[in-house]
Amino acid sequence: MGWSKVGSGEIMDLKKDGKGTETVGTYLGRQENIGKFGTVLHHIEVDGKRKSVWGSAVLNNQLDQVAPETKIKIVYLGQQASQNGKNPMNMFDVFEDDGKEGEDVVEDSKTEEGKIPF
Repeated sequence: MGWSKVGSGEIMDLKKDGKGTETVGTYLGRQENIGKFGTVLHHIEVDGKRKSVWGSAVLNNQLDQVAPETKIKIVYLGQQASQNGKNPMNMFDVFEDDGKEGEDVVEDSKTEEGKIPF
């Protein structure tokens, strides 16, 4: 009998390879209130291995709409200035597998004024 350590898995940095980086896997769910800042940790199976991604307002908002066991693709879009002018925000698009072959459907998540809606 073999044993595998239980844990959150390898922590992935979705930004490390720069703008346009894509991560494809199966969304497994999330853990909330991690650490002293109450951060969210999302779990994804990538290439048969459990990996984890630290949440952010942008990423959490999109992954909240994805059911566990759904195949997803996360695309890093780069940084965008925040509304308060302080730290820039890391932007992501999240796609879920619709079972159809072809182009990805991209809906603009900005309001009419071109600002993020939160």
